[in-house]
Amino acid sequence: MACAAVCLGLAFAQMRLNRQTTTGTVVLAIDISRSMNASDVSPDRLAAAVSAAHEFLQNLPPGFEVGLVTFGEESRVAVAPTASRTTLLDALDALATRSEPGTVIGDGLSMAIDSIVAGRGGGSDRRAAIVLLTDGRDSGRTISPLDAAARAKSLAIPVFTVAISSSAPNGSPITPVGAADSDVLQQIAESTDAKVFTAGSANELDEVYATLGSHMSYELAVGNRAGLFVFAALVLTLVSAVLVLLGSRDPYAEPTSRKRSRQR
Repeated sequence: MACAAVCLGLAFAQMRLNRQTTTGTVVLAIDISRSMNASDVSPDRLAAAVSAAHEFLQNLPPGFEVGLVTFGEESRVAVAPTASRTTLLDALDALATRSEPGTVIGDGLSMAIDSIVAGRGGGSDRRAAIVLLTDGRDSGRTISPLDAAARAKSLAIPVFTVAISSSAPNGSPITPVGAADSDVLQQIAESTDAKVFTAGSANELDEVYATLGSHMSYELAVGNRAGLFVFAALVLTLVSAVLVLLGSRDPYAEPTSRKRSRQR
């Protein structure tokens, strides 16, 4: 029982330690296609996304490395995962929409995965996640979004998707420029054990990214070693219970059958 109590103590200590040791890698994959200059989300979709990304970084513990991938008619790594917030903020503020049509969501997601794999080096213990923001549909290039999502799942990388969608005065969704493929974004998120978000205003984007920042600082920080201690504590408790039951028998007690024969 004492050993079981120690294991439980280690389990809770492990959970506290993991929540405090908030380290991991997050890659922001941001759509910079031509439709992102639409002003239905004030001041425009890309500026609102950049502002929300600033909010996201404020809610993310400093121990996290963050990278930036952009995609429009093509994808590229703007910033490899780094602990330098200044480098990332400068890159975010320098983003501009493309003049050419096209939204290669699959290629952008695949490049975000590549940057995480490259940052991990030979090991795969460092936990990671991707936040993908877009207002359009995949125009197709090299890799389909769902194929990229399948690869992310195989590498245990959750992909949180954010769809930008406008709202009419009556509250119904409209998309005057660009139309986020919510079905594909939902499939990407769900298949990688993540969540999908929809934002129709700058304030909603801020709320989404603030939620994501807090969510990831918890999700990526908590490991699974605490479960081993809990399991060990359960096994030790069962063993101790058996030993207690066996030890409760009086070794000097006379067997029942002998008592009956003597009484006769």
